[in-house]
Amino acid sequence: MIGRPFTPTLLNIENDGSGTQSASIKHERPAHQRHILIVDDEKDIAEMFGYGLRRAGLEVEVFSDPMEALSKYKIGRYDLVLLDIRMPGMNGFELCSAIRQLEQVKVCFISAFDIQGDMNQVLPVDASCIIRKPISIRGLVERVEKELEVKQKGGQTN
Repeated sequence: MIGRPFTPTLLNIENDGSGTQSASIKHERPAHQRHILIVDDEKDIAEMFGYGLRRAGLEVEVFSDPMEALSKYKIGRYDLVLLDIRMPGMNGFELCSAIRQLEQVKVCFISAFDIQGDMNQVLPVDASCIIRKPISIRGLVERVEKELEVKQKGGQTN
């Protein structure tokens, strides 16, 4: 389901000492669970990437509309953001800039184009992580795990 990841919940039952109990639902993720945001206007590709990353044990949110992804962005939730570059309405660089106004988060750009080789201009954002399409699900999972490992070890966040 696009934009609606499964979130485990805990039912917290408290007793105030007088015999009265209250219950509340607390949404939690395991400490080891990593969250990935994918934004790609090619819905089938985005969903396929999301499926593969979920099978690898990651929590994933997928959007095919960059404006919707930005409006539903959850500060502090994502360990890695994967953005397609060419999208209608707002390209990946613009979306990255908007997200970076909210928080600094590791971003990888996804593109079928060789932006490092084809573009002889200064990119509007740091594009040190670029994932070329087409890519196998195994290749994507390996690259995402590598980027998460770099982030966990205190590597530079672009």
